[in-house]
Amino acid sequence: MQKCSFAWTPAVDENPCANIEDIELNVAPGSLVGVVGFVGSGKSSLLAAILGDMHLIKGNAKCMVSNNNTKA
Repeated sequence: MQKCSFAWTPAVDENPCANIEDIELNVAPGSLVGVVGFVGSGKSSLLAAILGDMHLIKGNAKCMVSNNNTKA
């Protein structure tokens, strides 16, 4: 994610109301990430944005997925 802003409702005008703003997030393949913070700080909203449950209103978000499962 690069300078992403997300909203729970889709943008209907030129100045949408963002619920979370200016998110920068890069996660290396195979890494484990924890999200911590105070109550109401946006942890659940961040995870919802990553899962695609929130609307991207600004920025660039990419999710690269690979499946390296092999069976013997």
